Amino acid sequence: MKKHLIALDLDGTLLTSTQTISTRNKRAIDQVRALGHTVVIATGRPHRASIDYYHELGLDTPMVNFNGALLHHPTDKNWEALHSPLG
Repeated sequence: MKKHLIALDLDGTLLTSTQTISTRNKRAIDQVRALGHTVVIATGRPHRASIDYYHELGLDTPMVNFNGALLHHPTDKNWEALHSPLG
């Protein structure tokens, strides 16, 4: 089977109106990860406003913050972050 990268936005996509991740979404994410697909968070939020969701999902992948201006790996300190803000 072909493996896919699944990038999840938080606001208006993954999170409910109460800023939580539904049980249904957690189950779906667990299922696709079990199939070998890679799941990442890609959000306009800063790191501090998204890291708890990253840990809640048990991710071990890079994360994209600030609408793409920061690409980093929260659990791999040997992974070099890319920070490239506009302006």
